[in-house]
Amino acid sequence: MHHLRSFVLMLVLIVLSVAPATARQATPASPAASPVAGGAGWRVAKSRTLKLDGTAWSLSPDGEWIAGEGRTKGTFCVWATKDGAGMCQGKDLAIRPETITWAPDSSAVAFSLNAVEFLVDSDIYVFEINDQKLRDLTDDGIVKGDLLRTDKLTKPLPIDDVPAWSPDGTELAFVRTSWGKENHPTELMRIKRSGGEPTLIRTLDEEAGFAVFEPMRWLSDDRLLFTIALTDMKSTRNGIWQVGLDGKGMKLLLAGNSAAQIPAPWIADISPDGTFVSVYSPLIFGQFAGKQPAFFLVDLTNFKATPVQADGTLRVSTPPRFSPNGASLLYLGYQQGKQSLVVQQIATGQVTTLVPDANGAGMGRAAMRGGLQWATNDIVMLGSKDGARLLSLASAG
Repeated sequence: MHHLRSFVLMLVLIVLSVAPATARQATPASPAASPVAGGAGWRVAKSRTLKLDGTAWSLSPDGEWIAGEGRTKGTFCVWATKDGAGMCQGKDLAIRPETITWAPDSSAVAFSLNAVEFLVDSDIYVFEINDQKLRDLTDDGIVKGDLLRTDKLTKPLPIDDVPAWSPDGTELAFVRTSWGKENHPTELMRIKRSGGEPTLIRTLDEEAGFAVFEPMRWLSDDRLLFTIALTDMKSTRNGIWQVGLDGKGMKLLLAGNSAAQIPAPWIADISPDGTFVSVYSPLIFGQFAGKQPAFFLVDLTNFKATPVQADGTLRVSTPPRFSPNGASLLYLGYQQGKQSLVVQQIATGQVTTLVPDANGAGMGRAAMRGGLQWATNDIVMLGSKDGARLLSLASAG
């Protein structure tokens, strides 16, 4: 119980530290369509607003679908970007937006629930596009669970979080906290997309639950990439780690304690070729309100971290995401009271402004923690009061 309260306190402090910076950067969205501007590299060829019966959170890799929460709170929905037609499932689900993750071929989308903030149980859910059905992949039969009343537990409560798809889309890895009366071990698990009994990959911590709280990545060589974030920020175990699917080869790649270059690093995206990771520190971002670099590219060949910085006074305000070819980064920048949508070339650092006035364009928590997605059909999704704003990008050359 003490660990959960400490973890919740740490989470609240992180959220509060980020919130003031966000508040200073965001202003109400203009009801009129924002002008678009091109530049070297990329331009906006088309912009349209898609009205949705809910809140848009995540764009599929192929740009054909949008996932989010329905207007009826607690329902999970998927809408077609072609016409906004939606299919919604579930009831009273405390969906955790930043855990929404698409199968590589966009044929399904997985997510988990907000166990820590709402002190509830969480399973791994998968929505299959073809049959339009939402399945609880790790259903433990528990509808509600009070994490503070461990004296009522007759056996550990399995709390499943942060799913990650295998490269071929046939399996998922996830993190399980076995919440018991005394210890709350954090375990890495894997399960087939079709369901069945999950398999233990490795126990990451024998006592501390939720040691891995942010989304993981399943790399093409069958390594898992994840962040360990303990309540003790001085712990040298904090940072980005890798491990094989057989549980072997556990290795710290990037330190993340309070003395590190990137304290409490969160993984936002990985380049298409798997050589770079977009990482950021919400602690730096919240504390310094964009005046100190909080967003980085980490080279997985040598683990060198390079700050992502824009030109002049433009400050990066959302985690950068990679273009489909891996040559550019997409993020919201903040300058003189306005947000703009920009593309930055990785090789040259050149910045192209796509949307000069993008105030209110983020999808709230999902964008702040995961960034804005760039689909393989060069569609980018921005937030909109009535649903989603879809931008079709084209080469400016």
